[in-house]
Amino acid sequence: MLLLPVVGYADSYLCVADKASGFQFSKSSWDVANFRTDNKYIIQASNIERFPLQVVRVGDKVPVIMCKQGINSGGFLHCDSGGPLDMLGIVMGEHFTFNEKSLRFMRVVPRGYINVVPGNGISESESRTPHIEIGKCSQL
Repeated sequence: MLLLPVVGYADSYLCVADKASGFQFSKSSWDVANFRTDNKYIIQASNIERFPLQVVRVGDKVPVIMCKQGINSGGFLHCDSGGPLDMLGIVMGEHFTFNEKSLRFMRVVPRGYINVVPGNGISESESRTPHIEIGKCSQL
């Protein structure tokens, strides 16, 4: 229940992805790929003290990223985490950056590709697809 969105936070933002690109394994090699851009996120207050802000995909209840710091004096929000697993000390390596002045965001999901190592049972075709999303935000 701690992950429910906090409604009414004065500095909440709706962020909509415009472009998404990355890499995907196809048949025998990694290729550049474009991804869907229907993701929408809400930057909002978290009700967990050590994570002042969270980023939630619209329609989800669980955050995709928990932010260890709020928006800094320069207007930037830098979140390096992996959602609720952060509460267990497990960081998945995602990055979400937002500029309050330009109202632009970038989400980087680096998981995949490098996790194909001997002994872990993950093949190239089973590896996740590292990608980046960019888009614009508006204050709610």
